[in-house]
Amino acid sequence: MTTIIHRSSCFHKHLFENTDIAYFIDGHPTTFADIKKTKIERQKKQLKYKRDIEFIYKPCIIWVFKNPQLFPFGGWWCYIKTYKDYAVNFRNPNSEILMRKIMEVYPLGFLPMPEQFYEWMIKFEKKYHCYSKYRKKNAKAKAWCKIQEEQEQVKDIKLTKDELL
Repeated sequence: MTTIIHRSSCFHKHLFENTDIAYFIDGHPTTFADIKKTKIERQKKQLKYKRDIEFIYKPCIIWVFKNPQLFPFGGWWCYIKTYKDYAVNFRNPNSEILMRKIMEVYPLGFLPMPEQFYEWMIKFEKKYHCYSKYRKKNAKAKAWCKIQEEQEQVKDIKLTKDELL
């Protein structure tokens, strides 16, 4: 069993004559410098874990389709699908960077601007149309994506894997 004697113990004040000692663990003194050192090491380890990001390179499909319903999910949709059905939806206004990257991979005569993404999806469907039993307006094209492993976020899209590396 571990015995810890804290500095605040009234009856052991004679042990803490040195002001640098924080507490004793099983008779061994622990100083404030030791505590600070272990905290700094733990912080560095946690920051290294958070900052060292590993990327995965996966083949993906850019999938554009039109949902014929009027409400609530009608209209044009664009997804990036990987082999594990991880998908990014481009109806979210926070995904402007990926919209631009998709439009750079398949330009189709448009500048990579989020304002033109709706028109780009219509032209993409006409050029890369594929048959679907359920949707008349459906298009798919191959690409490679760079995914951040921990948070599963798509960071980049290119036509070949060599362009990502």
